[in-house]
Amino acid sequence: MVPELASRAHLTTIGPVVDQALAESGVALNELEAIAVTAGPGLVGALLVGVMYGKTLAWRLGVPLVGVHHLEGHLFAPTLEGEVTPPFVALLVSGGHTLLLDVPAWGEYRLLGTTRDDAAGEAFDKVGTLLGLEYPGGPIIERLAREGDPRRFKFPRPMLREAEQPGPDRFTFSFSGLKTAVLRAVQQSPSLEADRPHLARGFQDAALDVLVGKAAAAVEALDRPLLVLGGGVACNGELVARMRRRLGQDVRVAVASNRLNTDNAAMIGAAGPVPAPARRRQRPRPRAPRRPTFPRPRPHHPSDRTPDMNVYPFALHLGPVELTGYGIMMMVGFLVGGWLITLELRRRGFYEEYASDITVAAVVGGVIGAKVWYWVLNGGPLFSRGGLVWYGGFVGGALAVLLNSLRLRVPVRWTMQLCAPALAAAYALGRIGCFIVNDDYGRPTDLPWAVKFPQGLPPSTAERMQTMFGIPVPPGTDPGTVLAVHPTQLYEVTIMLAAFLVLWRLRLQQRATGWLFSVYLVWAGAERFVIEIFRAKDDRFFGPFTLAQVVSVGLIVIGVGLMARLAKGEELPPGPYLTKTATA
Repeated sequence: MVPELASRAHLTTIGPVVDQALAESGVALNELEAIAVTAGPGLVGALLVGVMYGKTLAWRLGVPLVGVHHLEGHLFAPTLEGEVTPPFVALLVSGGHTLLLDVPAWGEYRLLGTTRDDAAGEAFDKVGTLLGLEYPGGPIIERLAREGDPRRFKFPRPMLREAEQPGPDRFTFSFSGLKTAVLRAVQQSPSLEADRPHLARGFQDAALDVLVGKAAAAVEALDRPLLVLGGGVACNGELVARMRRRLGQDVRVAVASNRLNTDNAAMIGAAGPVPAPARRRQRPRPRAPRRPTFPRPRPHHPSDRTPDMNVYPFALHLGPVELTGYGIMMMVGFLVGGWLITLELRRRGFYEEYASDITVAAVVGGVIGAKVWYWVLNGGPLFSRGGLVWYGGFVGGALAVLLNSLRLRVPVRWTMQLCAPALAAAYALGRIGCFIVNDDYGRPTDLPWAVKFPQGLPPSTAERMQTMFGIPVPPGTDPGTVLAVHPTQLYEVTIMLAAFLVLWRLRLQQRATGWLFSVYLVWAGAERFVIEIFRAKDDRFFGPFTLAQVVSVGLIVIGVGLMARLAKGEELPPGPYLTKTATA
């Protein structure tokens, strides 16, 4: 969805749509008694087109202009096809909202619960993406689920137990953990094509159990004779069927047809004539109608009040092959590193093919080292599951480049000198990859640039902070709350880009061969030692220090020693390989 394009489409179609509606209804324009218009929430540009058109039409006809809340429109959708009379409980589920409301009278809306993270419809669409389905994924998941085995995948029912007894989160929803569980199952599936219907069935069963369980608990707690079901997810026939089975004959379920459950203008028109203290009916004025009052979700954790942003993992799908953001950025890092080494070789008049030798050795050794280090730390299968550790990649890549240097009889100090700036740049790019896949983030914070990772590795929830990292959270915080954290990956990107700029400048100075690499070791070690203070992890290795901090200290010591030894040295002869001509 491109907001600007959506706004332009509204602008070109709103007039013909109104003309067609009047023609098909047989109502003349001068017979209208009021103009109802969606006043929010939604895309600002599209809303502005509707409001300005409605204001103009109301001014021309001299009739009142009525601003209607979009979600209130969903409440009125079933009234277009049958009688709906308060009091009732309403469950509004769509791609942007998941709300449980108590409606004692029209215009009186009490929020019972909402979602902590993603809306139900959003979860359906994102799981559809994980399963390789077209957008929107919800209808396709419903069709696939009919063919799936309900016993094949058992996914969690987030916060469903809270519905069984009174409490602040009795009617609160959360779908991020469920999406993460599906992601894990997809990653571990030996055949996504074969498992796709079973994954769809397992996800839908879990999501619908939560929706039905929470709604039924609200109906029973308030003793309401009616449940109104609205929003795009209400098009799911299995949801409607399960809701009716759960509530039985004593509670009626009012739900509109599918064409009225999705966003439409008819429901806004239905809500317009109903008097409501929450809505303002007015003669058109130069300003837009006052946005109607409607229950808004309340923050559940101090970090929810900060202007942070949600970040979700990125992966590129090429047929059956999936390239994660981390893998893509690592490839970019190796390519950029090789290019920088080529530039330096060219500047010095050395053999440029040596850059390719270094890059290939770094890739092979780095991947093997990162994988082996991960296996040493975590155990389990060596190659059948993902997982890489940066320090393992650094050690493995360094050893491979060193052995290749010895094989070609290139002085090791020259290899170190050539690699220093490239290493800093490649590391920064790799950390961008960590940010893209939502890994290696920091501790909870309320700083303005804090970031939330609802689908991180792992998700930045209160439960994961406590159980996986031993980080305390405020008392009373719901385990499913997604916390805002330090974007430590971006901290490292900034610091290592600065390191690259400094090293790229220092390479022009006359220094002992290899001295530049000693500067890199000190800088990289100090950077990682400090960043570990803000990282969300608890792998203490030596007293209060993590394994990464211990290794960082080792890098600093080696770097300082090398720097002192080479302080007064001179450039080494490059050797016969580096002085080969390009045609050699």
